[in-house]
Amino acid sequence: MDIYDLFSKFELDLLPRDWVQNLWKDDFSEAVEFPTEYEMFLENTDISELMTTASSYIREWLESADSSSNASRMSVSDNRSSMNSSVVDSNSWQNLISNNVQHKALVAMLSIFVLRGKTEKQFEVKRLGLIATDFYLMLLAIPGSQVFHIFNPILYSHAVENLKICSVLTGSSGSSKPAPKKRRGKHQDDDDCEDDEEVHNDSDDEGELVPSDRAKVVKLLNNVLTDLSFTLKRFQLKGQDDSLLITIQILILITRLERNSSSIFSKSPPHNSPSYLAYKAYKILMDLGCPEHGDVEDTVRFIMREMMSGFLIFDQKGLKLTPKEALVIKDHSINFVRNLLIYLKDSAFNGVYTLIQHIIVRIPDKADLRTKGVQVVIELLDVFPHSLYSKTVVWVMSVCHSEQAKYRITGLEIVTKLLYGNERTPSSPLRPFTPSKRSSNKRNGSADDEGEEEEEENNILNTTT
Repeated sequence: MDIYDLFSKFELDLLPRDWVQNLWKDDFSEAVEFPTEYEMFLENTDISELMTTASSYIREWLESADSSSNASRMSVSDNRSSMNSSVVDSNSWQNLISNNVQHKALVAMLSIFVLRGKTEKQFEVKRLGLIATDFYLMLLAIPGSQVFHIFNPILYSHAVENLKICSVLTGSSGSSKPAPKKRRGKHQDDDDCEDDEEVHNDSDDEGELVPSDRAKVVKLLNNVLTDLSFTLKRFQLKGQDDSLLITIQILILITRLERNSSSIFSKSPPHNSPSYLAYKAYKILMDLGCPEHGDVEDTVRFIMREMMSGFLIFDQKGLKLTPKEALVIKDHSINFVRNLLIYLKDSAFNGVYTLIQHIIVRIPDKADLRTKGVQVVIELLDVFPHSLYSKTVVWVMSVCHSEQAKYRITGLEIVTKLLYGNERTPSSPLRPFTPSKRSSNKRNGSADDEGEEEEEENNILNTTT
């Protein structure tokens, strides 16, 4: 079976052109019904098996192209190199479409399963949604997916949001939902009634899958994350900030699956466990920090902003986390920052520097909670390289002179902890921490960069909690 036989098995000719065009025109915003003829085809076809087979086949097809490409690089002969290049070029959407693969009908068909998986509650529908998501991600991995509009930002966001099914593996969403409000009697405000109803509905959604389906969910999510990692090495999110952000948000949601052990970075968890999904999500987040997916500093800022709640163990009001679980997630978050600083080096500095500033200004003005917050800051500072550590300590000293008493107290407690802690030995020569060239360019070469940076820091310090 070749790639063309594979696509022919989906009987895309049964989908009317008008039906397909309407879905594309509406940006796949609604899961409409399939045409009658295609419904009959689906009744007589194991569509989940067909999509799974297609995903695996495309992956092998692309990997064979990679092998040919590697062989061409090693070849000394120019003729042979040209021949291998043509083999690689054939594994693209340009070649598929020129050979009458109905790409628009294929994407339209997949969009229905993706949208149904996102919006409906039945496990079988959600399972098909994940399988369709996996298939769609593999289609994006084929070269030319952006040029020929296989990639659609709206459909991509719908597809990635299917991974939110991970919430059933912990019994909570992991996304810091507030606890249900207590009713105050007959005169309760209408807004509060609506909030209670929303919480109730969310709880119902989380309980849809029975325990026997948990292993299936883990296996499906494992496959999707594996193929997402594969796709993101071939498909660029550069210029697609919304798609990058939703990807980061969903991956961080998956990292919250591990709440019991802090050793996830030192020892790979069992492959059939939710903990392994968290481990893979962290690895993909690390891989997103490359220029192919956009400005690295901006990506780090996105990641740090979405990870913020993992550090705020002193502010767990309304979160469905035990104190132990909050500590585990905090440990993971700090370890991830350490690895990110090692991997990206200076490119991660600005994002991490902003992160710790926001953590400090969010520390509550209560002695017990302030102690927890200061401890988080100290642990985070411990993984900073010397230049970033120095810059942050200088800023903390400025916090000690803040006009607001709670900031002064927080700054003094941090400085006291640092003074009485173990002496820090720099692992490399001290070098100044300066804004990146990208930041300087955005300011049009202003000679007052240092003053503008200081003004931004003051704005953070003046943030109200």
